[in-house]
Amino acid sequence: MTDGGHSRREWLQWCGGLGVIAGIAGVAGCIGEDDEPLELTADDGTSDTSSDEDTDEVDSAVEDDDADAGDTEDADDATDDDADAEERADDDEDDQSKPDGSARLATLLPKTGDLASFGQSMTNAATLAATQIDEESSLEVEVRTEDTETSPEVAVARAQDLLAAGHESIIGAAATHITSEVAENVTIPQNATLVSPSSTGTGDLDPSFLRTVPHDRLQGAALADGAIGSFDPDSVALIALDNQYMAGIAEATASAVADRGLDITTTVFYEFGQSSYGAELEAALENDPDVLLVQGFHDVTAPLVQQYYEAFDTGAGIVVSDALVDADFVERVEHPMNDVVGVRLAERGPFGEAFERLYQHTYSVDPEPFAANAYDAAAVVLLATFAAGDTTGTAVREAIPPVTAGGGTQITPENLPEGAALAAAGESVRYVGASGPIEFTNGGDLSVASFELAQVEGNTFETVESFIVES
Repeated sequence: MTDGGHSRREWLQWCGGLGVIAGIAGVAGCIGEDDEPLELTADDGTSDTSSDEDTDEVDSAVEDDDADAGDTEDADDATDDDADAEERADDDEDDQSKPDGSARLATLLPKTGDLASFGQSMTNAATLAATQIDEESSLEVEVRTEDTETSPEVAVARAQDLLAAGHESIIGAAATHITSEVAENVTIPQNATLVSPSSTGTGDLDPSFLRTVPHDRLQGAALADGAIGSFDPDSVALIALDNQYMAGIAEATASAVADRGLDITTTVFYEFGQSSYGAELEAALENDPDVLLVQGFHDVTAPLVQQYYEAFDTGAGIVVSDALVDADFVERVEHPMNDVVGVRLAERGPFGEAFERLYQHTYSVDPEPFAANAYDAAAVVLLATFAAGDTTGTAVREAIPPVTAGGGTQITPENLPEGAALAAAGESVRYVGASGPIEFTNGGDLSVASFELAQVEGNTFETVESFIVES
């Protein structure tokens, strides 16, 4: 997606899995880190459903010595004509969780810093889910957003602020290393629930962390089965940009290729901004591989591919990872590339068009990459909150599997308010996401992910087929 100023690949470069690359022109990158813990980013402390003054009132109420009573009084004031909600609040004055007819949603995403444009779009998307329910049903959603400023230290501090204010379910963060800092220092110790829409790094995750974006291992499997497999090769050479994010993708891909009985002849890493890539290309092609797998970012990697065609073209099949499946990359390489294929995340699930219409109608712009994933994260948390009748992190987390993998009424972006009302009434619902299938493993990863096999045609990549990869 390129509308709004940046493509998915640009997002990948800045948020990139295992770290942000300093000095790279342009933004690109999935947010994943295999070698570091997941990192989250936070928003700026403003509320999307209320004014800044309203948010300050919530903060001061929580800081009051009688925080529980303050929360209850806020709920009563917000529902003066709702006798049932008032009665529940009176009966449960000491309970910090909100009553059945209301929910809390917090976002911890970058509104400033390197990832600001993407973080704002994700924040908008998450808030959109809350606004739908708040305005189109009898239920209430209290939203608070925090700005991580694309900084681990700021993210941790803002996450602590959210928990102090009673927000125990947080959508965030963006970059994996920030998500990891928040999880390890805030949400795991305090048993809160953290759901990231964009952190792809692999590694052992706490059950309190979930994500609505496929992890690196799924992308590795997609590359092995979808793109590399299309050439039916016996051997593969891998050449990748030397940074943490690409190292994670490279490791996951090499493992997936080896699992399928193919020979990895060599793995070579290159640096950003080299004057020549001859030595790296010579090393990668030394054993005459059937396929050359190239990983990087379009502005960084285009000179390497250009040099391959000018001086090293062996006729090997060329496969690129998702950050390169972009028209800008094709335009930067001044050579026909019709033999090049790649794999990218499916732009949207079967209900993605409905989400895009809602987003465009609300914000008058197209959503950026990972906005649909953020919407799904918020929708899942809110459905689980209403199903549980409780806003504590533990209760919400335990209610997520039933609303994503159970039976009952199918809920999509088109009927989310209805789904929330059904869940609050104790009815079974099953959410189907804007970004694709939303069903989690016990470890909080997506159990399946939708990908597209794409091939260069003319000056861009065209989708050849879509396919599903299971964890």
